[in-house]
Amino acid sequence: MKILVHAISAKMGGAKRHLNNMMKALAKSGHDFEWLVIVNDEFDTSAFESNVEIIRFPETYSSGWKRILLDNWHINKIIKEKKIDLLISFANFGPVKASCKHILFEMNALYFCTNIRNLYGRRQHIDFAIKRILIKLSAIWADLIITPSKSLKLQLIDTLNIPENKIDILYHASEKEFCRIGQTTNITKKENSTVTTFLYPSHLARHKGIHILLDALKIVKFEKNRLLPPFEVICTFAKSDEPEYYDELTKSIEQHDLDDIIRFVGFVPQEEINQLYASSDYMLYTTLCESFGFSMLEAKVFHLPALCSNIPINREISKEAALYYQWNDPEDLADKIEFIITQKPDQFNFNDELLEWHWENYAEKLIACMNDVLSR
Repeated sequence: MKILVHAISAKMGGAKRHLNNMMKALAKSGHDFEWLVIVNDEFDTSAFESNVEIIRFPETYSSGWKRILLDNWHINKIIKEKKIDLLISFANFGPVKASCKHILFEMNALYFCTNIRNLYGRRQHIDFAIKRILIKLSAIWADLIITPSKSLKLQLIDTLNIPENKIDILYHASEKEFCRIGQTTNITKKENSTVTTFLYPSHLARHKGIHILLDALKIVKFEKNRLLPPFEVICTFAKSDEPEYYDELTKSIEQHDLDDIIRFVGFVPQEEINQLYASSDYMLYTTLCESFGFSMLEAKVFHLPALCSNIPINREISKEAALYYQWNDPEDLADKIEFIITQKPDQFNFNDELLEWHWENYAEKLIACMNDVLSR
C-alpha cells in the first residue's frame, strides 16, 4: 500500500514537531506501507527515516492560489502517477475530491475561534473565511477527519456542521525522551529562590493572549500592594515569529515600566526547554485559542503547576494541573497571579494518561484508522 502525506504547510512549532515525530513512528511501524511525503522546499527532513520518499514543492505553494492548484491538480496527478492508495492531508485542508481514499487532519483552531476575531483585520478575516470554505469542501468528500482534541472536534461540528461520526480524535503524543528527562532531571532551582518564576513556553502570535497578560501585570505592579513578593515572567517569544507584533509588545513593556518583571528570551530549542521547565515555579498559558497545546503536557512532566485561561481546550489538557482565570479578564488574571505569588498553592494533580501516550501508540492508532478507511 502506498500512502501519500500532504504536509506542504508544515513549517515550525507544533506542526513541524508533530510531522517529524509522526513520520518517524510510522516509518518504523513495521507495517507493509510505502510512505511518500509532500513538504515545502524549506522544510528540514533530516529527522525522517530513509524509507520515506520526499516530494518537494516551492514554499509559495503552501498558501494562496498556488496552494489550491497544488491541492486540486498536482496532488491528484501524483496520486495517479505514483499509484497512491491513501492520501493523508496533514495541512488542514486538501483536495476537494481526492482520486483515492482520503484522511483529512484538521489541526488549526484559529479558523473557528470566534473570540479572537477582534485581534485581526479585515484581510485576515477574509483569509480565515476562505480557509473555512476550503476545509468544508475537503471535509465533505474526505473519508475520515482527524482532530487532536475534543474541543476542536466540537468546533468543527458547530461551525461546519460536520457529522460527529465522521470525526475521530487522535491526541498528539509526547516524546519518551522528554518524559524521561522530566522524571530524572537533577536541574536545581535558581539561586534566588525568593523570586517566583512564571514560564510562558510558546511561539509568539496574537491569539496567545499577551495583551491580556500585559494588562494584568500593570494591575499587579501598580494597583496592588507594592510589598508583594518579587516575581518574573519568562516568555520564549522570538521576534522572527511575528516581527511587527513583537516590536509592538516590547514597546508597550518599556512604556509601562514592565521590563523588570517580564522578558522575552527568544526561541528555545526543544532539547533545551527542559532546563526552563525545571527551574520555573509555574507555567503561564494565556492563549485565547488553541488546537492542542504541547506545553500543557510538558509542564505536567516536570510537575509544574499552570495558570491558564479557562478556554475549553486548556481545561481538556491541563485538567487538575492548573489554576484557571476568565480568559478575557485581566483583573481576574491579576488576582490569580497575586494569589500564586503570595499563597504558593500546591494542590495540583499532574497524573495524566496522555503522558504515557507516545508516538509509537499514536502511529498504531493512526494505522488502524488508515486500515479502516482502506477497507471501506
